[in-house]
This record gives sequence, C-alpha cells and structure tokens, in this order.
Amino acid sequence: MFRILLWFLLMTTVVLAGQDCSAQTVSGGERDLSIIADRLREELIARTASYRRYSRRQNRARTSPSDRIRQYLGQQKADGSWPEIDYQDRSRTHWSPSRHTRVLTMLAGAYRTPGSELTGDRTLKEAILSGLTFWVDQDPQSDNWWYNCIDTPGKLGNVLLLMEDVVPNAVLRKAEQIIRRSSFKRTGANLIWEAGNLLVLACVIRDVDLLQAAIEHITREIRITTDEGIQADFSFHQHGPQLYMSNYGEVFSSNNSRYAALLAGTAFALSREEIRILSGLILEGQQWFLWGRQFDYHALGRQVDSPGATWRGRRFRGVCDRMAAADPEHAEDYRNFAARLSGEQQPGETGPRGNRHFWRSDIMVHRPGHFYVSVRMHSTRTYATEARVNRENLKGYHLSDGAYFPMQRGDEYHEIQPVWDWRKLPGVTYKDTDEPFPYGREARRSGNTDFVGGVSDGRMGAAAMDYAKEDVKARKAWFFFDAGWICLGAGISTETDHHVTTSVNQCLLKSRVSLLRGGGMGTMDGQRLEAGDLEGVLHDGVGTYFLEAQSTVVARAGPQSGAWTSIEERSTRRDPITQDVFSLWIDHGARPQGASYAYMVIPGLTPDTFPTFTENTPVRVLSNSPELQAVYVSDQQVVQAAFYKAGSLAVGEGRTIRVDVPCLLMLRLREDAADLSVADPTQKLGRIQVTLDGRYAGDGSAYLAEENTTTIAVDLPKQALAGSTIQLALCTE
Repeated sequence: MFRILLWFLLMTTVVLAGQDCSAQTVSGGERDLSIIADRLREELIARTASYRRYSRRQNRARTSPSDRIRQYLGQQKADGSWPEIDYQDRSRTHWSPSRHTRVLTMLAGAYRTPGSELTGDRTLKEAILSGLTFWVDQDPQSDNWWYNCIDTPGKLGNVLLLMEDVVPNAVLRKAEQIIRRSSFKRTGANLIWEAGNLLVLACVIRDVDLLQAAIEHITREIRITTDEGIQADFSFHQHGPQLYMSNYGEVFSSNNSRYAALLAGTAFALSREEIRILSGLILEGQQWFLWGRQFDYHALGRQVDSPGATWRGRRFRGVCDRMAAADPEHAEDYRNFAARLSGEQQPGETGPRGNRHFWRSDIMVHRPGHFYVSVRMHSTRTYATEARVNRENLKGYHLSDGAYFPMQRGDEYHEIQPVWDWRKLPGVTYKDTDEPFPYGREARRSGNTDFVGGVSDGRMGAAAMDYAKEDVKARKAWFFFDAGWICLGAGISTETDHHVTTSVNQCLLKSRVSLLRGGGMGTMDGQRLEAGDLEGVLHDGVGTYFLEAQSTVVARAGPQSGAWTSIEERSTRRDPITQDVFSLWIDHGARPQGASYAYMVIPGLTPDTFPTFTENTPVRVLSNSPELQAVYVSDQQVVQAAFYKAGSLAVGEGRTIRVDVPCLLMLRLREDAADLSVADPTQKLGRIQVTLDGRYAGDGSAYLAEENTTTIAVDLPKQALAGSTIQLALCTE
C-alpha cells in the first residue's frame, strides 16, 4: 500500500511539474509576444514621427502633418471612403485603393504618437474605424496578387496593432480573414513579407503558436540556398535564378535586420549563424553593388524603369544601423557603409575594393577605388533581368547582354532611362533597328549558351560570354585591372540586313567631347560624328581607346527625348522629358561575318593625360579571336584569358599557357612563383589541366623534364560552388 501511495505521489509530482513547465512555457511565450508587440508599436510610432520630421524638412505642400491629417478627415465620406480613390480599380501597378490603407496607417500612427496634438483624438479614432470598416466590408482587390496577399494584409495588420483596443470584434475578425491571405507558401522576400504580416496578426490576436510559426518561416529563409534567396556567392535571387540585390533583396535585408532587433532578447532571437549569413548578404553581397548612395542599375531588377528605384540604396542606412547592433563584430563596416550612403564619405573612400565575380548570378563587379563598373550576363543557368511583369521594364530586353554602367561620381545615368536608346546600352552588341522589343512570354528569360562566367583573384578579373541573341552571335570578353578595363569582341556575325552595333557608352552629357585622331586632340563639333580614324574619345573624365581599327565609330552628343510611360506603362510621370546624352558606338555594318572590336576604357583622365596614356599603357591584347581572347597587364605581370576551346596562348619571352578544355584563366607571374586562378564558365567540368613552361611546384602539379613543362590538374568545385574561382599558389624549383 505504501509503495502504491509513494508511486501515486511521485506520478502526481511529475504531472504537476509538467503542468507547471507547460504553464511556464506558455507564460514565457506570452511574455515574449508582449515584448514583440510593444516593439512593433514603438517602431510604427517612430516611423510616423520620422515622417513628420521629413514633411517639415520638405515643407511638403506647405502644410504640417497634423494639417494634412485634418485634410484627410475633412475629405472622408460618411461611409469611410475617400472621394479621390477609385475603389473599382484592379490595376497591377499603382493600384489606386492602396492609398486608402496607406492613409489609415498614417492616421493610426498619429492617433498613438505620444505628445501629438491628435493623440487619442475622438474624431480621428472614429475616422480610422470608419475607414477600416469600409475596407473590410468592401474588400477591394487588385489583379496583382502582391497587393492582395502582401500589401493590404501588411497595412491592415499595422492599423489593428495600433488600434486593437478600440476595434470592434466584428471588424477585427473580417480584417483577420483578409490578413490571412498572407501564407507560408512562397519563398525569399515574398515569404518574409507574408510571414511578417502573420507575425503582426499573431501579436494582435495574442496567438503564440502563430507567432512561433511566423518566426520559424522568417528565420528559415536566412540560409544559403540554390532556390530563391541567398546564394553561395552572397548574391540574391527572386523570381527564379535571377539577380535581385535591390527590390526583393533590399526588402529581405531590411525586414530581417528589423527582426534581428525586434526579436533580440527573446526566445525567438536570431542565431549566430543566421546573423552571419544575413551579414554576408549585406556586406559581401549588396554592399558591392552600391557606389556611394547609387545602386547599380543591374541590381534593381525590373524596377530599373522607375526614377525612385535609383535611390533605393539610401534605405540601407536603416539596415546598417540595425545590423551594427546585431553584428557588433562588423559594426565599423556598417558605420562606413552608412557614411557612404549619407554622403559623409566619398563612394570609394571605404568599403569593398577590388574585383568580385558572382558566379551564381553571372555578374562581375569591379571597384578599384576611384570608379565602379559591373558587367551583367546571363546563361542557360540564369535569367535575364525580367521584362515581363506588371507591364514594367518594357524595354529591358538587353540589360543582361553584357551591359555595363561605369560610375565615378554616381550621377552619370540619373533618370536617363526614358530617353535611352535601349538597343545601345553600354557594352551591348545588337541590331540597329526600330522593331518592337520582345516582351512577356516572347522574351526568353534564360540565355542560349552555357559558356558564361568569370575568373577573379580578388583584385583583377576577367568575364566572358558566348553571346547568342536571336540571329546575332559574338564572343564577348571583359578584362578588368586597376586603371580600367578592356572590352574584346570577336566572331560577330548575323544574317540580318540591319546594321549591327556595339555600344561603348550612353550616359548623360556632362562635358565637352574630346577626340584623339592622328596623335592630336580636337573637340567634337556638332551633335554627331562618324569616322574611321578615331584613336580615342574622352568624355566626363572617361577615356576610351580603340585598340584595333574600326571602319565606323559614331559619337553623338545632344538632346534625346522620351517618356517614363514608354518603359513603365502606369508610371505617374507621364510628361515627356529631354536629356542631353553622350553616345559612342561601333557600327559593324549589315550582315557582318566575323567582325570584331577591341577598346580600352580608363576612368579618371583629363584632357592633358588622355593623349599620352596609351604611350605607357600597361595592357596589351594577346589574342582576339572566336577561339581565344586574352590580354597581358605588364605592371602586374598578369595574363587574363578566355579559352573557348582547348588550346595554347603565347605570352611572350618564350612562355606558353596550354589548357585541355574551355575555361577562364588568370596567371600572375612573380620572380620565383606564380598565382594561378581558373574557373569553368560552363559549370559542368570536373577538372582542368593547365600546362606552363618551366618547373613549378604546387597542389596537383607534375613536372615533365623532357619538355621542361609543368602540368597542373585543377579539381573544380561542384553544385552551388560550380563556376567559382580556384586559386593555386605555385613555386619555382
């Protein structure tokens, strides 16, 4: 009997202990939920205060924020709607009803802002509730799922969080159903958005399980993946294998840096590994694409057609502030990043320096300190910049065809998009025609070739693209060094009757155009020049030198006109604009067969230094053929080569480089050593064998005494690392 009683007491204790533990867990979850909800409200209120300060600085419409709110109150109709909003509109972009929920969010923020003259105002409260009731009863929806599943749920959740103690239960339940259109089904930035909406809802309805599920889905996306999201090279993909460092990528970093601060000190805090990966995306990825406060156009995705998207980089100031606290190990990096975004530091004063190839996204970035340039490509593995969603980016067909946008200050292309000749984006080779651009499903997203990639040693790099666009074919390569870069094109062929051109640059006209001809300098007269004897052109401190004779080079400097609506159908900026534009291109003629080009671009020159730079140029072209494109940078003793087939390259002084498969290669020669960098642009090979004259020792090397050559077998990375550069240090013996 005693044993039975003892057993009963023991089991009762275990059960009670389990109940206490469960109660404690629930209590802890509710406590964390309250902490998170309070932080969310503080964030929303701070955002309202920030908007008020911004409005005062801008003197917007010469009315105070409080006056603007009273205007909204005075304009609101009895049913809670506003007369200027078209609630029947179903547009995919610039959806008119979204203004209603935006106004409600602003009104709710004013109602809850401590010290505001409208805090707790009864009339304001009734207006908010009336507007909220109208919305949940009418439930306006767009033909774009994004508004229905992300934008509207997000704004409604914020209103409920600020007004939850006064919202009638019936209205709350209807709003909850709308917010639950957000789900956990998507990926990348879209999932972060939707899970964030459900996190806010969890705080409103006090649902710890929903809170935990939302946070788990958010943090689960902070990982390295081959799907949409953060890639192994710290680029970011959305809408398939497509580069999106801004737009979706910026949303991802912004929201997750918020969650790093929001969840800190709770049971849901981000792990050290999640912070490390998020920091990698921002500092090793996105930071590389920002020159000062200017985002590289390649990073913007389809929103390259928007004037506001140019300045999206400024939003990273908030990201930097939050990450400096969440990742104190890199706090100084974040402070410098923010200082460049604010203009306190010059674009290249701090931050990334050198060369980086993002092999998962087919783009190379080069920033030696005094200028910035990147070259964007696409292959059978990656998508071109999308030109098929929501009638946006209607002319972006060539953005991933080897285009580049060099910057020194960062303002070289500000709002040039409406007036661009989009077939002559800098670096692009294509037909000179007025035919409509392929759009939507007509525009192939992935490339037609797999030999697309880059090799980089961190300081210098080479990128190459086996280019095939419709009936235009070419082998295009770019070789980046400290002073600038060389562009080579070979095998340019087409059956079209249209002339084929290669654009050298097309930017805002910022200075006079100087010409180098016959060793002498002159100034371009008039708005257009066609010549076959140009040796170089200087504009805005950027010098271009033609390294092989071109039958026709065309320079143009003058006004070009266009409209934002020509590239983004529902743009709110509908009036035509005119910009003065500098254009420089090579005309290869009609039906070219095996045409080529070779030119060098050097930023940071003056009219005095421009004529003499080539006299002591450290770079020379070793080969420019459809089989092999290569250069030698003498001051660095670096050979850069794109082998489109197995073969050999004579580099001078009796030395030869041989490869047994197509590849990209860099060889940095030193007195008693060499650094070899190789990459497989097809991302299919398992091994590359490189043979050098002389005797070297290093991993995978084998010396053949009879021929006095060394063969280095390089095992290539697989899966997510395929296409990345392998670097080997070789010593002479």
